Amino acid sequence: MEEERKIKAFLLYGPPASGKTTIADFLSNRLNAKYISVGFVTRKEIARQTILGRELKKCLDAVIEYPAKLISTVMEKEIETAKSKFHALIIDGFPKYEWEIPEFLKILNKQTIGINGVFIIDLPFETVKKRVKSRRICKSCLNQQEEGVF
Repeated sequence: MEEERKIKAFLLYGPPASGKTTIADFLSNRLNAKYISVGFVTRKEIARQTILGRELKKCLDAVIEYPAKLISTVMEKEIETAKSKFHALIIDGFPKYEWEIPEFLKILNKQTIGINGVFIIDLPFETVKKRVKSRRICKSCLNQQEEGVF
């Protein structure tokens, strides 16, 4: 019986506009890893108007946090797809809250994924504020556009 390969996962945390995507792009190229951002994944689901996307949009419109089960379901789909194509995953922003951890650990165990590292980006509030103010978001594709922040 062939042993299933264990995928490596690296968790990435930091405030908005802290350079998480830039760091994740660099690491994903070096590690043959898939970058999975909870923000990108949820925006994609909402834009596709899937059943899950409509549930996410309801929470977003009501300005409430996504229920742990909902965000876990959305992220599990993304993780499962990425697992078949990559040796490692860089997961940005999930789990975000303590109550999401049990569902996250279930996903990792089910998918035979181990946590190999956690990256935490810490920036002064004034720097974050300056970077966030310079962001624009495309209304049609929901991608963020930077205006000379770096």
